[in-house]
Amino acid sequence: MTEANSYKQGVRTMESLEQRLLTVCNDRDHGSHWIVREAISILYDLATETASSSDESMQRLHRAARKLEQSHPAMAALSGATRRILNTPGGLSEKAAEAARLLEEVDHAADHIAA
Repeated sequence: MTEANSYKQGVRTMESLEQRLLTVCNDRDHGSHWIVREAISILYDLATETASSSDESMQRLHRAARKLEQSHPAMAALSGATRRILNTPGGLSEKAAEAARLLEEVDHAADHIAA
């Protein structure tokens, strides 16, 4: 992949992430399970995005988490998930790993409740 193609792919990826972020922030139809899962997925993708410097990516991650929390202020599960990711010690890779663990927990929550 050429540098120009890599840049274009990164721009498309960021546009897609921004669109997903807006969708979750503006959502008033889905329940908390869907919103929390989508939010964690977005934060994971931001933490693993490689088109920007790590400082820029970390800033985007924090801005996105803030937007998500502000868009659904009464949703404790969303706030808890974003705080857990952001408060994970280390850099982006550690935050991505925590997001991946949370996704696993969210995906299996219904199984644990039903058991």
